Amino acid sequence: MAMSASSLPTGVDDAGLGSRVRPSDGPAGATPTATIRARLCGALRHGGNLALAALATVLVVFTSLIVAGAVTGHHFEQVITASMVPTIPVGSLVVTEHVTASSLVVGNVLVFTKPSNVSEVIVHRIASITRAGDGSILVQTKGDANHAPDPWLIKQSAGGAADRVVYVIPGLGTVASEGRSVLILVLPALLITYLVSWSRRRYHAMIGTQA
Repeated sequence: MAMSASSLPTGVDDAGLGSRVRPSDGPAGATPTATIRARLCGALRHGGNLALAALATVLVVFTSLIVAGAVTGHHFEQVITASMVPTIPVGSLVVTEHVTASSLVVGNVLVFTKPSNVSEVIVHRIASITRAGDGSILVQTKGDANHAPDPWLIKQSAGGAADRVVYVIPGLGTVASEGRSVLILVLPALLITYLVSWSRRRYHAMIGTQA
């Protein structure tokens, strides 16, 4: 029996081959180029959100460590020279505790400001201690890798305080320094990118609502 073209079932052509038109993957009326662009923008937004979340997590962790150190009396210092190798490798992060000068003993590792240059921080071991009658002490320090003691003496009163190293974490100082640099450079760029993307989405949403 003959059938008219208008009475053919959906998806069946005049030759009866049953061919179908492949539906568009994108929104109705969207061109392939627009669909690819939309997918790419979505992927970039998703990647940016993940990177922003990761950087925010790192920032929270570092901030938490700093706050915890301030509360407990500990602080952190990066070692950038080789004067204490092999005990403290270059790039290590040392954790110190605040102690009274009277509790110091030979062999303790101290973190202190260099007497001849207050902008430089030194991490060296106590080589000798001389105690005076008034309770004050003179501390002679030396780097483990150095042949001679440091050319200075650190004087502390009986009630004075010092920062004594309690933990050494090899490599973490370098990681912390690099992470800080990345945060300073990348975080503002990601924030700007996110704000621009958010503003564009809001603008297009407003245009669509008005239309």
